[in-house]
Amino acid sequence: MQIDVLGIPLEGKEISYQEDPEAIELSPELSFQGPIEFKGTLYKTDESVIVIIVKGTIEARPHLECGRCSAGFYLPLRIEFDQIFVPKSQPRPVHHKNADEKRKNRRAERGKPDDVEPDEGEEAELTDEVFYEGSSISLDETIREQVLLALPMRPLCSPECKGICPVCGANLNLSPCSCPREEEKKMTSMQKAFKEIKRKKGEE
Repeated sequence: MQIDVLGIPLEGKEISYQEDPEAIELSPELSFQGPIEFKGTLYKTDESVIVIIVKGTIEARPHLECGRCSAGFYLPLRIEFDQIFVPKSQPRPVHHKNADEKRKNRRAERGKPDDVEPDEGEEAELTDEVFYEGSSISLDETIREQVLLALPMRPLCSPECKGICPVCGANLNLSPCSCPREEEKKMTSMQKAFKEIKRKKGEE
């Protein structure tokens, strides 16, 4: 969705809309229950260089596979974020000069000299800002990034998920199986070892 920068008043503008996950090119491996919802407030600076500040919330329900039982489920996500949009190839406003010092320090940590200009991707990474051109901004890439970053590395359908049986593959959340558990195997092995010790002592 394109948002007109000039139409944002200085006191801010509240917006809310729904986005089709396919329209913002989220991972083709992901499916969602319903659209992605965005609610937020946009502010702009009263300067010759218009900087846009977005404070918003994203709600989405991606379909994931549980890392324990392999069952599919929808994970409700609620993501709060702040994002700054700066005009591309424009002088930086006075109140953002402190970010320049931060950029220099982070470049120094990476062993890159200040007299070498960073490329566009590095500049955005170093300043935590997104560049825009013209008189409008798009939140599509921001929403896409926020949703992908919010996905857990090992999703669980429930914190109490019992997983699957390593022997027969049954989903233990649905019903127990008759396969011996590791604890039972250990007890059986210990009992056998104890009996063997008693048998050898009896022979002596």
